[in-house]
Amino acid sequence: MKEPAEWIGKSFKCDCKPPFKGNTCEEGPCSTNPCKNEGTCRVEGKSFKCDCKPPFKGNTCEEGPCTPNPCKNEGTCNVDGQSYKCDCKPPFTGNTCEIGPCTPNPCKNEGTCNVDRQSFKCDCKLPFTGNTCEIGPCTPNPCKNDSQETPLEIYALLF
Repeated sequence: MKEPAEWIGKSFKCDCKPPFKGNTCEEGPCSTNPCKNEGTCRVEGKSFKCDCKPPFKGNTCEEGPCTPNPCKNEGTCNVDGQSYKCDCKPPFTGNTCEIGPCTPNPCKNEGTCNVDRQSFKCDCKLPFTGNTCEIGPCTPNPCKNDSQETPLEIYALLF
């Protein structure tokens, strides 16, 4: 019967059982601590298995409430118990940082809202202008006696 350690001069050599290796059989599937998020690694055959702490799962406990990131607008996701909490970059708020200066769209007359630092800026469709595209060719209404105005498109040919 072979001894697990064999003395060679003033040293020794260990006869490691797979999957272990190294001078003292210290290297194995769990040596690199492959389990993430405080998962516990255990040797299983020639490989490893991670026992994950809730709410994490996956082969290396890599999947959790923040995978994929549910936070919008560059928000940072942090695990909070069994769920998550988003830390939102200003000016965004909401559970997933979904609320911002353009929610709901403050631009009138089909203007496009763009976040501009802590506020918003409207890109207005012609012929509308103003901070929220509220000024048009019929502002204020030039028609009298409760008549409705209709903007006219005028085209000019230049020669």
